[in-house]
Amino acid sequence: MKKSKWLAILVAIIMLAGIIGSLCFIIEYAHHDCCGEDCAICMEIEQAAQLISSLKIIPVLMVLPVILCAIAQIKKSVEECFISYDTLISLKVELLD
Repeated sequence: MKKSKWLAILVAIIMLAGIIGSLCFIIEYAHHDCCGEDCAICMEIEQAAQLISSLKIIPVLMVLPVILCAIAQIKKSVEECFISYDTLISLKVELLD
């Protein structure tokens, strides 16, 4: 495989590991003995939840260009089907004098 494919796979694995690690941390420490307002575990849980919420928008941003390309392709196909520019050359009409 090309270097860019390996890099993309590596980034995807790192992102997946970050999401799974954050979920495991939240599940593990959700019911901890909170020591008050400046609880370090509560701050870490908040950061893990923020990481998950920031990473879940990435697939949406990757799908958006695909949808826009599909819409452009459909529009082009519809225009080709319904809008025809008939000329004598496109109709292959023989002009006789």
